[in-house]
Amino acid sequence: PGASQSLAALAVQGKDFDAARRYYAGVLDKHPDYLPVHMRLAGLDLAQGNEGAMLERLETLVKKYPAAVEPRLTLARYKTSKGQAAEALALLNELDESQKTLPAVLAQIAEAQLAQGDYSAARMSLDRLVRLQPDNAWTHYQLALAHQGSSDTAALQKELERAIELDPKYVPARLTLARLLL
Repeated sequence: PGASQSLAALAVQGKDFDAARRYYAGVLDKHPDYLPVHMRLAGLDLAQGNEGAMLERLETLVKKYPAAVEPRLTLARYKTSKGQAAEALALLNELDESQKTLPAVLAQIAEAQLAQGDYSAARMSLDRLVRLQPDNAWTHYQLALAHQGSSDTAALQKELERAIELDPKYVPARLTLARLLL
């Protein structure tokens, strides 16, 4: 599938989405269960403004490949972005425990928990994520938001300062710290 995928990627770069779909279809003719191509097609659906097709494709993939992380995670990200955090968490909670320790999954679980206002659960998820990625400014910023939600100003400031220490140009952390110190 490599050559066809490369040609499809070039077609996407050139905004020739129909050609990209043809290349991807060729891959799926020979490898119908090749999940990366299905995911790229979902991305094409979205790039072409066809949100409904993307959702349908992702929901089908989640049902067809229940143990696959990528379609479930992508669908959960989308649902969180649309204010459907409870649905996102339900999708992620169906993963097995080892999958829930993957940094991308933990991050999405925490984002959905924050969106729901469940700051205690978000802090627990983010504490786990900080242990996995101690030098990630985004993670410390998200943990700061969880502390902000539960009105723990000292912990909020500490995490904001850590995020800025890791990435001095991290604007959201800088703005939040500036507001805090005013």
